Amino acid sequence: MIMHLLNLRRRKVPQVIQQLPEQKLLGARGMRVNWRRVLNLAVAAILLTSASLKAHELASGPLPPGDIFQNRWLILAVVQWEFVLAAWLLIKVAKRAAWLALTGTFTVFLSITLFRAISGESSCGCFGKVQVNPWITLSWTPRS
Repeated sequence: MIMHLLNLRRRKVPQVIQQLPEQKLLGARGMRVNWRRVLNLAVAAILLTSASLKAHELASGPLPPGDIFQNRWLILAVVQWEFVLAAWLLIKVAKRAAWLALTGTFTVFLSITLFRAISGESSCGCFGKVQVNPWITLSWTPRS
């Protein structure tokens, strides 16, 4: 009788274990961390900050004379594109296309910032009137 009960227990234990969901807990509170979502939020926050600061620069007065990158219409188009791209990342539609667009956008931004850094300019212009050295911006530009 005892051997029969032990055999039943041995048979039921694997079934119970198979029914338990896999637990891949990484967060401090037992929540699973979705690093891709965290990265999307971080990049969207950078884009929204950059676009907002450039929009403030456009609205607050005349732009300083300079190269072609100081054209009001070009900056307006960049601001709109940054808002669209940030919204695209946040709503999670056509994720692959969004990341391709993001890669292309940051490649262009990287090129412009590198040009400004090599030219010896004091600011990259990435954040409107906020002065950021182009070499600093190059050091943390996402390399997709």
